[in-house]
Parts: sequence; structure tokens; C-alpha cells
Amino acid sequence: MHRAVRTLFLALSLTAVMAVGVQANSGGVAAVPLNNGQETTDAKFGGSGSFTWWVDGGDLCYTLSVKGLTSAPFAAHIHGVAGRTEFAGIVVPLVQPASATGTSTACATPDASLLAAIVANPRDYYVNVHTTMFTGGEVRGQLK
Repeated sequence: MHRAVRTLFLALSLTAVMAVGVQANSGGVAAVPLNNGQETTDAKFGGSGSFTWWVDGGDLCYTLSVKGLTSAPFAAHIHGVAGRTEFAGIVVPLVQPASATGTSTACATPDASLLAAIVANPRDYYVNVHTTMFTGGEVRGQLK
């Protein structure tokens, strides 16, 4: 009985956290700017972009746009936990745009505890986009 109550409490708590995330990110939250200046690599040449995200049930959905990269991206990820000038491991793989200037829209299904952590503290995570010239990342932006 206690196990069922704990499981139900955990599920309701997670749902509440995600609902707060949905409300916080719906209705046009400003896009996260991506640029070379935020990247920890030696990226230059002025590539840019934006990342907008929202929670839909247990999914982290997003639109990732890039402009003027040195080549088509071969990967894009959410990394964390890391501050603005720090590097961290990949926590959520993303679908990258197909060209140096392009957009992708998709949803990922991270572990529920990871999704709750991102919603609770988005500034602890960042997005970056990788190209062949800048394999460590050409543009980056801290989530908000």
C-alpha cells in the first residue's frame, strides 16, 4: 500500500512540475539565442541561431534554427549541467537542421527525472550545434 501511495505521489509531483514547465514555456517565451560568442571552442565566422523549447507531456519539444554556419551541422545536443563558460556532457540528442542555414522541429523523450531537472533549472543546460570545422560546437546558447 505504501509503495502505491509513494508511486502515485511521485507521478503527481512530476506531472505538476511538467505542467509548470508547460505554462512557463507556452505563449511565446523568447527563443534562446545561439552564437559563436557563447561557444567554448574557438568557433568564429559569425554563425548564429535560436532554440525554442517546450514540454508536451513527457516530451521535450523544440525548434532549432541556425544561420550562416560553416557547413551543415552533423549533430546538435542539450548538454549539462554547466554554466555559461563551462563544458558538460550530452544529456539530450537533438535533430539538427539539414543545412548551414535551416530549421528542425522535433520532440525528444528524456528520462522523466532529467526532464524535471531541465524544467526546474534550465539555465544549468545549454544547446550547441556541431559542424565539421567546429566538431566541439560552432554555436551555443544557455537555456532559459
